[in-house]
Amino acid sequence: MDSRALLIVATSAGLAACVAIPPAGRPDRREPLTIAPVGSGRWQAWQGRAPLGEEDLFRIAGDDVSLALVRESHQRAQVLTITGGTLIGVGVIELVLSLVIDETWGRVLVGAMGGASVVGGLYLTQHYGDRLDAEFRVLDRAQAEHAAAAYNRRLQLHWRF
Repeated sequence: MDSRALLIVATSAGLAACVAIPPAGRPDRREPLTIAPVGSGRWQAWQGRAPLGEEDLFRIAGDDVSLALVRESHQRAQVLTITGGTLIGVGVIELVLSLVIDETWGRVLVGAMGGASVVGGLYLTQHYGDRLDAEFRVLDRAQAEHAAAAYNRRLQLHWRF
């Protein structure tokens, strides 16, 4: 296998491992929800002593609008991260192809396109890849506190009867 084919195979294999969304699906434990500040502008949701991800918080709290926004943001970030990885792969292929083109203008044009593809792909994977991190919050703390308070009120009503 020549070095170009090896480069293409290695790039393709690397792209397959680019994206992972943190799993959601923690069950509702019928305990109050709390929101605690973590660092500047960040927050963490808890149900009892169990930490919750953003998607789990809004699902348990019954805030369907916020849950849809979070899921849509995660899906968009996943698609754009995959797109960025694909652009990196295409850019690398273009850069390799520019090495074998005989004509100067063709080499420059394909090389410039390859460089632009790599830079654009790196931007997408970095910018949107961060949004797939379990620590990233789509919605602000006030929205999380509102959802938690509504859930806690319903929970108190349930236990009164």
